[in-house]
Amino acid sequence: MNKIIKIILGIFVLLFIVALFSGGDDSTSSQVQEPDTASEAATEQKNVTTSSSNETVKETTSSEEPEKETSSSEEPEKEIVSTSFSDFALYSDSTATSLQKESFFDDNYKGKYVTWSGTVSSVSESYGSYTVQVKHKSSTLVSDVIVKMRDDQKDKLLQLKEGSPITYTAKMTRYGDILGMSAEDGTIE
Repeated sequence: MNKIIKIILGIFVLLFIVALFSGGDDSTSSQVQEPDTASEAATEQKNVTTSSSNETVKETTSSEEPEKETSSSEEPEKEIVSTSFSDFALYSDSTATSLQKESFFDDNYKGKYVTWSGTVSSVSESYGSYTVQVKHKSSTLVSDVIVKMRDDQKDKLLQLKEGSPITYTAKMTRYGDILGMSAEDGTIE
């Protein structure tokens, strides 16, 4: 008796799965867009009748090469706005006010990438996030920039020691007088 119930249940599940994948609701079917007039010459259209219904579907094929898709492993090109910490000379100007420095940072660096070289002050990991504190001026006590590194940089970070030279690329996020500047999406060059 149990064997018969299992067979019936298996057939029911099989029929349910087949029903899901065949036909279905018209609102869930994908639509084919009409080609624009510039590419109509290179496009061929044909009508196809599907076996699960009597609907006619317009299928579009093109003899043009499809556009290249960027793979997820390729990174978009980052525009580097500065390659030297000395470009931010106002940071070292003792007569400049905090408001002037912050305004200059926001106008020229915030949300933009830099590639700067400095000296490692510390490397740490907290809650799965890696940070490097970097000194760019000899008079700096702790760090000038705190860089949140990308996860794929762990192997390179393990090679660093306090006082090691470092060149990094990162997106600048915040200016601060006491804690210095912050950056994210950091990579070691």
